[in-house]
Amino acid sequence: KTAAALRAGQGVMVLAARDGAADGRRKIGALARECPLAGALTADELGRAIGRDHVVHAALTRAPGGRPDGRPDGLAESLSVALGRLNGFRAISDGDLENATGGCMQTAQNAGAGDQRMEKAKHGGQ
Repeated sequence: KTAAALRAGQGVMVLAARDGAADGRRKIGALARECPLAGALTADELGRAIGRDHVVHAALTRAPGGRPDGRPDGLAESLSVALGRLNGFRAISDGDLENATGGCMQTAQNAGAGDQRMEKAKHGGQ
């Protein structure tokens, strides 16, 4: 469903599990194009948030009717702020002070850099 929504140009934000495979993030990032990609939640957390057991990718889509200017609705903006805060706390607890204030959002073009930082953090910064 996530891929179909992105192919149809309906996505306003993509949620990708921070513990998901890098290859999957690249694939969904390629479909997302200019859509922001948030990776602050684990697959279990993302699943619980939407009533499932385990979710690796999800997309927020445009509300029916949406804003006339095409901008994301308030939910996407609020979620972006909340996930940015969570990501900052996680970076601090992981000792990743460099990325503590960077927020959780990235576009598909820089998703690979985020994957590299995530892999580096998993391996103790090496």
